[in-house]
Amino acid sequence: MLELNPELQALLLGLVTLLVTDGLKSLGELFKIDISGAASAVIAAIVAVVLSVVNGLFGLIPPEYHEIARIVMQLLVTVLGAFGAYRQLKHFRPAQG
Repeated sequence: MLELNPELQALLLGLVTLLVTDGLKSLGELFKIDISGAASAVIAAIVAVVLSVVNGLFGLIPPEYHEIARIVMQLLVTVLGAFGAYRQLKHFRPAQG
């Protein structure tokens, strides 16, 4: 059975954590409640569910396409990592003008 490679799992983990954290902060501000104590548990549960669902979907890929799927996943990690590195390196460049 095909599963996400560790690099893509880490990338997905970071992305889902960021989105859920921002969403919970927005809800807390909207309803004027402090949910910081429960935020960690909610984030961990949602990340676990997302990773399980994605791994389950990858399990539906027929065995003859596993190598192609692995190559596509590695390409995705490489491209998204490059965009992330570029965005971070832009902050180190001195301002023009």
